[in-house]
Amino acid sequence: MAGPEFIFVSKITEERPWGSFTVLDEGVGESEFGLRPTRRKGVDLSEPVEKVYEFIRKSFKIKRITINPKQSLSLQYHFHRDEHWICVEGLASVLIDGEETLLSVGKSIDIKKEQRHRLSNPTDKTTQIIEIQLGDYLEEDDIVRLEDIYGRTT
Repeated sequence: MAGPEFIFVSKITEERPWGSFTVLDEGVGESEFGLRPTRRKGVDLSEPVEKVYEFIRKSFKIKRITINPKQSLSLQYHFHRDEHWICVEGLASVLIDGEETLLSVGKSIDIKKEQRHRLSNPTDKTTQIIEIQLGDYLEEDDIVRLEDIYGRTT
């Protein structure tokens, strides 16, 4: 059986008031569970019974987020995705459900669905974060903004 088909999109950059983000990769891939046998309605299984497999898939998106000095993203949450942030340049301030953490280069943190979170750059130099999104819907309209210093809404 052939492996999963991947959909790749790269080098899509969007500017924001706080800096920018670049989509490095996105797609649908096979999960850690791999293949599992399943019976589907309408599938004719001849004797001996043949296994019918389906892929269990997870959607993912990988972004490089650049935060300009002394800037921050909105306080927000998502209904459909978890995020994993890795600091690759500079220093980031991360607020999750009211608790602040500083991320230096090489450090990472997880944000679960519906956790209130904000990413900020408290320094005078650019900060870069690699963001890995996992979920069933990864579009930009899955952002509920609670506070935004630039006046943006959801």
